[in-house]
Amino acid sequence: MHTLRNTTDYLKKEKIDFIEPDMWPVNIPDLNPVDYAVWGALQQRVYHGPKINTVEEVKRAITTEWKNCHNALLTIALISGIVILNVLFRIMADISSNVISLK
Repeated sequence: MHTLRNTTDYLKKEKIDFIEPDMWPVNIPDLNPVDYAVWGALQQRVYHGPKINTVEEVKRAITTEWKNCHNALLTIALISGIVILNVLFRIMADISSNVISLK
């Protein structure tokens, strides 16, 4: 957390736009299907290719595999995210209505 604080302090001092850490999504696979599905698939494709020895080769492999990434994978991940968000919004609405009715 100390490094995170130093980084956010620096970004603020330099007036660089960024998303505050408390606004980042939690690291739960079910809540981040794009992160876990898309990046996981991309990582598998990159590292199952030819051996990578340099940073430039990593960049080139990621770029190549991203261009070859099937739209179906992206669509499924995005739809999953939308479904999960809808469920979460319903749960939050139920919790809110229960809290209001308790008053």
